[in-house]
Amino acid sequence: MTCLDDDLVLGLVEGRLAAPMLAKVDAHLDDCDTCRDVVAQVARVQAPAKALVSGQQLGRYVVGEVLGEGAMGRVYAAFEPELERRVALKLLVAGDVGARDRVLREAQAMAKLDHPNVVGVHEVGTAPEGVFVAMDLVDGDSLRTWAQTQHPWRDAVAILVDIARGLAAVHAAGVVHRDIKPDNIIVGTDGRARLGDFGLARAGAITMRPLADVPFAAGTPATAVAGTPAYMAPEVMRGGAAAAASDQFSFGVTAYEVLSGKRPFHGTTWSELLAAVDADTVAPLRGVPGWLDAAVRRCLAVDPAHRFPSMSALAAYLTAHAGKRGATRWIAGIAVAAAVASGVTFLALERSASPERACELGSAALAGVWNEPVRQRLAGLGSPALRALDAWAARWIDEHDALCSAAKTESSTRIAAREHCLDRRRAELAALIESLATTARGDRVADALAMLSPPSECRSLDRGASDPVPLDPQHAALVHGVERELPTVRAAIALGDARPVLGEATKLVEDARTSGHAPTLAEALLVHTDALRGTSQLAEAAATAREAIVAAERGHADLVAARAWLARVATAGDQRDLALADELAPLANAAIDRAGAPPHLVASLFRLRGLVAYNRGKLVEARTLLEQAHMRWIEAAGKDSVEISTIESALGSVARAAGELDIAAGWHRRALERDRTLRGLQHPLVARDLHNLAGVLRLQGDLDAAAATYREALEIEIATRGPRSVEVGLTRNSLGLVHLARRDLAAGRTELALAHDLLAAGGHGDAAFADHNLGLVEAAAGNHAAALTHYERAAAAYQGTIGATATPALRLLLDRARSELALGRTPDATTHARAARDAARGSEVPWIAEDAAELLARIPPQRKKPSPPEPAVRIEPAPPSPPPAMPLGEAAPAAPPQRPSAPMPKRDIGVYGSTQTW
Repeated sequence: MTCLDDDLVLGLVEGRLAAPMLAKVDAHLDDCDTCRDVVAQVARVQAPAKALVSGQQLGRYVVGEVLGEGAMGRVYAAFEPELERRVALKLLVAGDVGARDRVLREAQAMAKLDHPNVVGVHEVGTAPEGVFVAMDLVDGDSLRTWAQTQHPWRDAVAILVDIARGLAAVHAAGVVHRDIKPDNIIVGTDGRARLGDFGLARAGAITMRPLADVPFAAGTPATAVAGTPAYMAPEVMRGGAAAAASDQFSFGVTAYEVLSGKRPFHGTTWSELLAAVDADTVAPLRGVPGWLDAAVRRCLAVDPAHRFPSMSALAAYLTAHAGKRGATRWIAGIAVAAAVASGVTFLALERSASPERACELGSAALAGVWNEPVRQRLAGLGSPALRALDAWAARWIDEHDALCSAAKTESSTRIAAREHCLDRRRAELAALIESLATTARGDRVADALAMLSPPSECRSLDRGASDPVPLDPQHAALVHGVERELPTVRAAIALGDARPVLGEATKLVEDARTSGHAPTLAEALLVHTDALRGTSQLAEAAATAREAIVAAERGHADLVAARAWLARVATAGDQRDLALADELAPLANAAIDRAGAPPHLVASLFRLRGLVAYNRGKLVEARTLLEQAHMRWIEAAGKDSVEISTIESALGSVARAAGELDIAAGWHRRALERDRTLRGLQHPLVARDLHNLAGVLRLQGDLDAAAATYREALEIEIATRGPRSVEVGLTRNSLGLVHLARRDLAAGRTELALAHDLLAAGGHGDAAFADHNLGLVEAAAGNHAAALTHYERAAAAYQGTIGATATPALRLLLDRARSELALGRTPDATTHARAARDAARGSEVPWIAEDAAELLARIPPQRKKPSPPEPAVRIEPAPPSPPPAMPLGEAAPAAPPQRPSAPMPKRDIGVYGSTQTW
């Protein structure tokens, strides 16, 4: 039997069906949930309602006047003497098939929620008259009634944001509402919209049977099935699962109706309505901005995958484009109406505007965190630490006062975003100060402050907004807990050793994941990335940084996304995966531009790109990029910023690779002096500076001074990063070169083997350098077969890290050719020597071409296939490197000053990448 038409439904309810037909209908109802719902709705309309008498006691409530009556039941005002409060009582209408279960389900769904945009449920109970639900009695009006009065589109958007947030909380509680429509939404006199009528709500997604092509049941307000047809998502009409996405479609129909005064789809039967939806020809909304029309249309997408990813994302979109609901918005008129669907009566009253809050001075706003008593309490940290804290506090105050001035001219959306950002920065400073009070590590204060995002970053927040904090109390508590603890973990990483806080960082990630708040998860993952990089777990750090990008993008957190992309580039640099770093840099550039191009992030990307160019042997390009980074950091943070020493260290490495050893030593000593002053004597970056200075001393031939300086660096690295860190591996590689220069091959082999194991265990690309150098040791010992084994491994690693054209890779061709010639492998030696000569002619290390030409001249001609005579080797000057690409929106930098001709880079005893901070 097909589904029941109107005559059969009415005949059944009114008792007019003959026995044979009644038997068929009963049999059909046993198997058809949809028709049972139709009959139930019609029966409710036809059946007389049970009545309560004013003054009657129902449980702990005293019944008052009737407020309204609808398909789900009759609603009364009531009074609860024990708590001296008024409530609304919904009493089930007689004749409802399965009504008790439905009302209980409604109450259970609503009782799960404690949210300002959801009508609160106090109790569900039974009485001789039936099942009742006690809920909030809200003064206001139904959204349908509210929308009948003209309102500016901004007021409508404010209501829609409330609904979206309430529905997001419903979904977070694991509940699908299934009946979003204007009748089930209350606009209170306080201007706040609330979701009501959860009679159709169920936990989790549910599936309906496909609906037959029959007219909507007569005598009902288009509510003949579970979920009002005119607001129902197409996938539900086809019998698919009702889920959060289908609630969003219903929201879209509601929004369209509120904004235009009519529904977007029309039809008198299921197939007509479904065809109207599938046609996807909704008329444009008039009198509203294009972004608002686009948002509503996205909610109405036929394919659920094309809708917003969540109601939270939709609320964030609307909020970002329209701003917060203004304090001067009015709900016009005074009216009394019955809330038929939700069973709540409300009065529409005027709202008075609240006065604009005066803007507090930045010094006063920060006084609770950084003040003279606090400064005195931290006096033991030393003058440099206090000066660093003073400078950071001064920058925060400047940004706060600039925000106050901008409030008169900038949009409320941007002002709110900047204000929230500064509040977060203040909280981070407070957490750091609390940590410093117990750790007393004044030598690490500058690092800890550098790990905080600078206050100046907040002025870039002018595009979009990240997802709001969940309104579910448990999830919100998790978010706030993570926000409180993250600065402490950041400080611990910067103040000394990341190892003790790895577990805490992992827990914060899990808490953030449980909260469901993507921006908080992204922040936690970024801190975890720092902890993993600090403990040389580079593969894990790369995966964590990638996950941070995903979370930031999902949560519309542009600044966090930009920082996550930078972390991804830096981690690729740590691993010497330079091809990946090159590939990621433009993506990081785009993310930074979208976040408003904060100067410190732009400078950071210049530095990272400079390091990539240096490691690829593109020294002119590297110097240009790093000089840009140096200039921009000074502009962004001042000449005393600790980040500048990292750039100076990199400039020293470029000068060393170019053979400018005196200039290189000057840069490294400048970085060392700055780091010792700002960071203290026992700091990992002091070890970096010592390592790099030792490399220059080694190239200058002062092996004793180089060895002593390397060992000084090694002691600091072991103490601060651990004996198995990649930094220790890099320094042991360099010590191995000192032994090789001294012809102490056994000591060199031991040191380089240990370096290789440490770097390989940490997933560091410089493990190839140690392999290459081990090959040089074996070649020096006459073990050319063993040398070639090391060379072949290094060649494969170079291909996947620094690339085939970087200086170590070109040198490897020459070193392979020498060992192959020693073993009598003349064709192989000729091939590799020619490749080294030809590639090095266009590089910035022409000595490789000279040595390769000399080697080729010593290779005897082959008898069977004599080689053509070698042309005279002419060393071509290296062509100028193309100017590096600038970040979006940046003007090309001025050309660097002309330098005197640089000396040819010295032939090093081995390969060495210098210790770098990515």
